[in-house]
Amino acid sequence: VSESTRDTIMQHPSANNIVVPFLRGEGMTAFQRPQPEDYLLFIPKGFTRQGMGKDGEQDVKPDESEAWQWFCSNYPSIASYLNPHANNCAKRVDKGDYWWELRACTYYNQFSNPKIFYQRMPVRPSFVYEESTMLCNDSVWFIPNQDKRLMALLNSDVAWWLWTEYCPPIQNGCQLNWDNLKQMPVPKELPMQLSNLADMLIADRINDDIDSYDEHMIQVNNIVRELYGII
Repeated sequence: VSESTRDTIMQHPSANNIVVPFLRGEGMTAFQRPQPEDYLLFIPKGFTRQGMGKDGEQDVKPDESEAWQWFCSNYPSIASYLNPHANNCAKRVDKGDYWWELRACTYYNQFSNPKIFYQRMPVRPSFVYEESTMLCNDSVWFIPNQDKRLMALLNSDVAWWLWTEYCPPIQNGCQLNWDNLKQMPVPKELPMQLSNLADMLIADRINDDIDSYDEHMIQVNNIVRELYGII
């Protein structure tokens, strides 16, 4: 949903735990915190049954009318928004227990943890660090890792060259499919200086300090070249 729709829905406090930022991957830039313009109604499969206390193995799944009544009572602003779309939502193949839920996903919980987002088809390095709950579409992938040293390495010139060796090419860039990306060799020990530089580079993006950013990237690239034995 749009930001204006989110603001309307959020007028009821129950929506706070459901409306989350949604990243589409457009214009992502290395070290710059993602700025999503859209939001997702995050109602995963099992949400309703768990809220109703009916998620045990022995519990009978409540029928849809009973479940919808519960949802309307507890999340009125979201139910009011979704109700006109009920028929189309019900036609989905990839839904949860009920039409207002998302399909099952084994890693939903990872979106709430620190992670490294990246564009799947970039034309330049675009790895970014995010700690808050934020979901994305399939043009953005993420690594469930909170090590900023890794993010700094992946945004380096050496990493970009390695991707062109291991990943399928696209116009002016490459496809960072995981089967290919995981083949990229990564040193077992990364210096803490990369983490410090990553924080500096994030601050440079926030302050729009291009000169400082360029200086810190030179340091990152020099460290990574040394790690790979490139002189």
